[in-house]
Amino acid sequence: MTSAPSSSSAKKSSPPTALSPHLQIWKFTVTMAASITHRACGGALYGGTLILAIWLFATAKHPPLYGIISDLLASPLGLIFLAFYSWALMFHMFNGVRHLFWDAGHGFDLPTARRTAMGAYIFATIMMIIIMVLGLKSAGIL
Repeated sequence: MTSAPSSSSAKKSSPPTALSPHLQIWKFTVTMAASITHRACGGALYGGTLILAIWLFATAKHPPLYGIISDLLASPLGLIFLAFYSWALMFHMFNGVRHLFWDAGHGFDLPTARRTAMGAYIFATIMMIIIMVLGLKSAGIL
């Protein structure tokens, strides 16, 4: 009666196989960047929305806090925060529209996926500029 080879001897005779492609194989693409950026923007929007919610609460219930937050948001660092927040909001929205089309089964071919990923970056940047210019004009800064 012969016994089956042990699993340890079988592993020694066959070369090890990777479970997934290694990072050295991946090529960084705009679609990969859009996916990573979409997730990062989603996370960043939580913090930014919390700050804006506190500011909105302060407008109704706590005038001294409103003044402090308004002054912070009107500072150069605050304006940078608002610019990044509005860009993240716009990018997340435009990339979310891409996902809606994907849910409907459209836009999966590589050229379309690349164009829509680039479009999300471009339109988010254009909208952020428009939002910031209009906001600065209404505040009397521009």
